[in-house]
Amino acid sequence: MSVFLSHALAYAALGWPVFPCHPNDKRPLIEGGFTAASLDPAQIRDWWRQWPDAMIGAPTGRVMGGGHFVIDIDPPAGQDADAVIAAMARIVGPLPGGLMARTPRGGLHLYFHQPMGQAIGNRAHVIDGVDVRGDGGYVILPPSVRRGPKAVADGCEGVAYAWEDGHSIDEMDAAAPSPEILRFVMERRERPPHSPLSRGQARPSPPESGEGIKKEGGEGKKETGGSDGAAVAFVHNERVRKFALSALESETRAVAQAGRGQRNTQLNLAALKLGQLIAAGALSEATVRAALTEAAAACGLIKDDGARSVALTIDSGLRKGKSEPRDLSAIGRASPRAAWTGDAPWPDDGRAEGEGQPPDPQGERASEDRTAANSNAKGAERLRQIVQQCAAEPQNDTGNGRRLRLHFGEDFLFVRDVGAHVWTDSHWEAQGGDECLVRLAQETAERIHWEAANLAHSAKDLEVIQAAADILSATPDAAKRTGEQNALVARAGEIKAALVKAKSARHKFAISSGNSAKVAAMVAMAAAHATVRPEDMDADPMAINVANGTLRLVKETVDDPDCPDPEVTRQITRWRARLGEHRREDRLSKVMPVAYDPDADCPRWREFVERFQPKAAVRRFLQAFHGYALTGLTGEQVFVFNYGLGANGKSTFMEALARLMGAYAQVLPAEALTGDMQRRGDQATPEFARLPGARLVRCAELPRGQWFRESTLKMLTGGEAILVRHLHARFFEFRPIFKAIGSGNDKPQIGGVDEGIWRRMRLIPWEVTIPPDERRPMEKVLAEFMAEGPGILNWLLEGALDYLENGLIVPPEIASATDDYRAAMDPVGEFTGACVTPAPGNDVTARDMYLAYVAWCHANSVKAFSEKAFAAIMTQKGFEKESGRIRKYKHVALKDVPDDPELTGGRSPVAPMWPD
Repeated sequence: MSVFLSHALAYAALGWPVFPCHPNDKRPLIEGGFTAASLDPAQIRDWWRQWPDAMIGAPTGRVMGGGHFVIDIDPPAGQDADAVIAAMARIVGPLPGGLMARTPRGGLHLYFHQPMGQAIGNRAHVIDGVDVRGDGGYVILPPSVRRGPKAVADGCEGVAYAWEDGHSIDEMDAAAPSPEILRFVMERRERPPHSPLSRGQARPSPPESGEGIKKEGGEGKKETGGSDGAAVAFVHNERVRKFALSALESETRAVAQAGRGQRNTQLNLAALKLGQLIAAGALSEATVRAALTEAAAACGLIKDDGARSVALTIDSGLRKGKSEPRDLSAIGRASPRAAWTGDAPWPDDGRAEGEGQPPDPQGERASEDRTAANSNAKGAERLRQIVQQCAAEPQNDTGNGRRLRLHFGEDFLFVRDVGAHVWTDSHWEAQGGDECLVRLAQETAERIHWEAANLAHSAKDLEVIQAAADILSATPDAAKRTGEQNALVARAGEIKAALVKAKSARHKFAISSGNSAKVAAMVAMAAAHATVRPEDMDADPMAINVANGTLRLVKETVDDPDCPDPEVTRQITRWRARLGEHRREDRLSKVMPVAYDPDADCPRWREFVERFQPKAAVRRFLQAFHGYALTGLTGEQVFVFNYGLGANGKSTFMEALARLMGAYAQVLPAEALTGDMQRRGDQATPEFARLPGARLVRCAELPRGQWFRESTLKMLTGGEAILVRHLHARFFEFRPIFKAIGSGNDKPQIGGVDEGIWRRMRLIPWEVTIPPDERRPMEKVLAEFMAEGPGILNWLLEGALDYLENGLIVPPEIASATDDYRAAMDPVGEFTGACVTPAPGNDVTARDMYLAYVAWCHANSVKAFSEKAFAAIMTQKGFEKESGRIRKYKHVALKDVPDDPELTGGRSPVAPMWPD
């Protein structure tokens, strides 16, 4: 095995991906370059079998052993590396000791840990002789040797890269950068007036230009200086920087996840958008090119179309984007949050600056800046503690489950038999919860790399190492040491090697934890400790979640303003709405897309309701019922049906309130109401399984002549637990807290006479029809109402408070319309009212009673029930029936039975049976 292959395999074992580079010019020897770097020993052996003298390249940035960036010191002519380091030290202070390699031309590579969550890209010529290699770059690792014509020209033929200060492959501990070093590698600096770059001349390529800079057409692409002042100002702004990095991550992710047929288009679009940020000075072109190339490799585009085709697509998009620079001034005006400046660099909470809220054009107060800085410091310290905790976890699925909970546990929960929910800063969202949890698990696997830096020697091991160091210092010659001393020195070496091995194992475990089976196991282990029951969600019936907080309807005691005696204080209780913060512990799974403003009004809405419901009592009922529907209370057991011919406002009324309530309002298909979707007991019921947490359910309009399934109506209004399940999921039970409403131009057919059905029904007549010349598109009207959203919310809250104080008052107009509807839906009741009279001591045979009923139906064009159904309804209505050889109805007589030609040739089917 060659020395280069053995070292390449050793680096890979430490979690540092490698790839082969040409010994002459350091260019990658494989398609895809550093984006194709591998940890696979078989692949590495295959490469060095083809090119046994290849130099060892390693991509820098987040992929290098958990995250490393490199400061590349290449002294200008007439200087040495020490002079460049001294110049840099005057800016950043003394450099920490750590991993360092000498380059063949006498330069240095200084290795630093890349802070968690911090993106550090490539930068050329930070100061004279200093470049930075980070995300999107690469370096050459020892003991690679330069050979070839270019190496001869550079005066380093046969010279190897070498670790400095006794470092070796067994001691790969990079230093943690100070805050000053981080600012140094990330901030741009104005060129001094005498610099040739300030006059717009091309920036010379660094002497070691083969490392970390993507080549095009075989030549290194040179950057130009002279960027305008606005671009420099943007890059100085932390908010713009984080916005740009967030955009870079988002666009490259979209490319990496693009499917066949969309990859090339997505790559070109991403290049265009990122090109606009390059032109604005927010991103470097080298970083963007490298990231897009890596994303194209991840989605298989390079493999299918080739690297040349991918490069042309990127060129086209970047060229177009750079011709249209993006205006970032609005983002730049907002003051950035202060960076954390503790003993070691740790990230903030990971959220991009300005995310989720518009920039403040006036800037933030200094006190707010201090608050943000303190918050960042606390967040960084908390993350430090979490990583330390995770470092102590075992390297198995159970440990990974705890890691997921430690990092993200407050932002996800599992609802038993329903699925994963994730916190969205306002509510627990079920839609997309499973996918989001997989992403959190993948991020947790990546963070396992961070744990390696927290693995350390125990106090006892440190004592052994110190004792061995004292022995080595006092007696360097092993032959002059005692056997016990040599054993101690050997033991210290074993202890140090064990730590290196443990760190390497942790990096390997981080990589394996990203496998699909391990991700699934991590989620499963976490779920066992973060599961709640369905009834634990949305448990507070008085909580109403809105965009700017959670409203609660609360009862309070106040002084009575109407007390007649001014010298007496009389207290009363009243209900009011109180706004509080969104809280995870409330476990609310819905939110209304409207903000609460106690001063908002809705004049258009009020005018609309008054026009189509001119009677104040009916308006009050509608307002109180829909206010009641905001809550999770279910005591009324009412089904409201809005009835009327077209163009009468009922559909607009219902749609406006449903849009205002957002996810709180759901729709039930007509088939669920008619029984057409009736299934076996073991089949899924997705139309009902999505109703937990809903507070208003709109029943779709039934086809004309369809019968309402009475058991469904009772289920919708009963408030009793029901058993449901999603497709491909388990059954779960939930108690409905929603209120059901329906509408139609025809009244639904209800055949039952059960009092339990009719006590639930409330028929709301919509009798005002808008003239054709006044009609407008519904969407336009709804847009006007949504503009009054906060005011309509107050209208609903007024109704809710009215309901809590006075109950649901049914006006005579609604009661009368419902009674008429009931009579029309009860043909047996109409028959008994017209043709049956009480007659104590008199009986009518069951057969004669049914024939009389059929005659009445024929005479009145009503479809008759079967004899069996008729008998059951008569019993429900309380008619006494005698069973025997001939069944009879007791104490009744028939009267005014119409003739039925179909049965008796024009005569009444039965003779009048009057008592004497």
